[in-house]
Amino acid sequence: MPKSIPETTLYIGISDLINALTEPVGVLLIGPAQCSACRPRGMASGNGAMAMTPHVLIVAGSDSSGGAGIARDIETASAFGLRSCLAVTAVTVQTHAAVERIEQMPPKLIAAQMRAAFAANMVAAVKIGMLGTKAAIEAVGSVLADYSQVPVAPMRSA
Repeated sequence: MPKSIPETTLYIGISDLINALTEPVGVLLIGPAQCSACRPRGMASGNGAMAMTPHVLIVAGSDSSGGAGIARDIETASAFGLRSCLAVTAVTVQTHAAVERIEQMPPKLIAAQMRAAFAANMVAAVKIGMLGTKAAIEAVGSVLADYSQVPVAPMRSA
């Protein structure tokens, strides 16, 4: 079951957010029946069992070296036994030493990925990573405005 996090609490990293979702101290448990924003909005096929498992929506860029970005966030969530769903904001060409190229995803595509993730899964939290343009920030903000009760963890810095 996902946990309800107080609106006034801002979580600064995925590990902080995951701790808040997994630690029993002072956190109210709620299930899909009580959290309308957490419920999937329909499944095209299947029994929906995976959709009813709490997910962390990771909104971030792809790091081809695997040292950061979506790849690292998925590993972190998985290490805590949580499932992930994704919205890719950028694709990079990089090594552990240098970033050679960044291709930003169109803001409408980022928003569409997020809406699809919310529709398909019980999103219990959102982890925000690389948002490379003002338009991407606005697109992500517009989607999150519809899910204000879902806790959000922004990236600290890069």
